[in-house]
Amino acid sequence: MQPSFHNSRSFLQKIDALPPGPNWGCEMFEITGDEPDERDPSKKRTEVVELWRRDPVECIRELIGNPAFREHMRYAPEHIYKDDKGKEQVFDETWTGEWWWKTQVSRSVEPLFHFSYIQLTRSRLISTETFTAGCYYRTCYTGF
Repeated sequence: MQPSFHNSRSFLQKIDALPPGPNWGCEMFEITGDEPDERDPSKKRTEVVELWRRDPVECIRELIGNPAFREHMRYAPEHIYKDDKGKEQVFDETWTGEWWWKTQVSRSVEPLFHFSYIQLTRSRLISTETFTAGCYYRTCYTGF
């Protein structure tokens, strides 16, 4: 299979033509390490670092609103088995795991989507196969 670009400039032009998705934000933090500062050994070394991020809620909103994923979204847990007797369960996506079942049952009054930021970074609403099939929306996850 040949790529759809013939050099790095052509490749970057294709990337630049993709829809932008949710906006990126940058926050600066000063962190203090555990090593002494070379200039003043009585103090710990500090460094200013950047945290580039996207709003996870906006990323999920964009993924859910993308018609390319409509047939691949899961809003409820499923039990999937390798065998006809239901003895060997498959655990390959978030919705096939026990966590989602337990969360759904324990939150009878709350909506289906109950995510904390930590759970959101580990959860996948879209199957890995679909997500990695060359869709430009995968960049939404790079901000987590």
